Amino acid sequence: MTRSWHVAALSLASLLLTGAAATAAEIDAKRLISADKEADNWLTYHGSYKSWHYSALAEINSKNVRNLREAWSHVASRSVRGLQSYPLAADGVLYYSGSYNQVWALDGATGEVLWQYKQKLNEDLVAKQTHSPYNRGIALGYGNVYMGTLDGKLAAIDMKTGNLKWETKLVNSEKVTVGFTGAPLLVKDKVIVGAQGGEWPDRGPIFGVDANTGKPYWTHDMLAAVWGSPMVINGKVYLGDEDGDVVVLEAAKEKKLIAEMNMGSSVYATAVPAHGVLFLMNRNQLWAFSAK
Repeated sequence: MTRSWHVAALSLASLLLTGAAATAAEIDAKRLISADKEADNWLTYHGSYKSWHYSALAEINSKNVRNLREAWSHVASRSVRGLQSYPLAADGVLYYSGSYNQVWALDGATGEVLWQYKQKLNEDLVAKQTHSPYNRGIALGYGNVYMGTLDGKLAAIDMKTGNLKWETKLVNSEKVTVGFTGAPLLVKDKVIVGAQGGEWPDRGPIFGVDANTGKPYWTHDMLAAVWGSPMVINGKVYLGDEDGDVVVLEAAKEKKLIAEMNMGSSVYATAVPAHGVLFLMNRNQLWAFSAK
């Protein structure tokens, strides 16, 4: 059976993005910290550093949801294994990634394609990978769209033009087969990204990379596949892996491991903080951690 994968916008006139002509402010560390206050935007993978995946928009409700209709749709090319990423919305533009490390920028109101980016990949390598060719998300900041690639690179793509600004090789994918599928996270002036491939001998490194130059600052090896996107609380990075280990790292230019613990089974999901409690799931349990 052939399945067509696409991004669709459901129309309630007042909720449509204002379009690509909207005035765009730079997405920097300060703006991301307050991302939850921008109801018209979705600037990072979890919506904000709170990781609640909650939108403050209230015009769609139980009374009018039945009136929603499709305003436009966009069909992704080469969508092998489907679309698995979260779209991000910034100042009237919708950004999303698809299989084979493709990225699109669309006018949020009309669906017009503003640009498309196609990463130059080693197709022979990608064909050997069990965790490809899908991509699960991107990050925005400092005029760039950041994406981890299947062949072990972190790429920075110009938000306005769709041109590649720089790319940095982080994993020797040709040797160890693994690369990146998970969404990066921008923290201050660094991009945090983790590799995957739990079924391969070399797996689980996390990287801290300069968001402006692509220079790698540090690496921490989880020794297991990383499935979830990193989560940030007060300048600290939380990340779990397939072996059930959860680490807390300082979001700084030098690596500082603050804490590490094992949850007893695989941690696939991202931790979520709410009301002074940290919620974390392993394979079969939900845990709540509190300092009180």
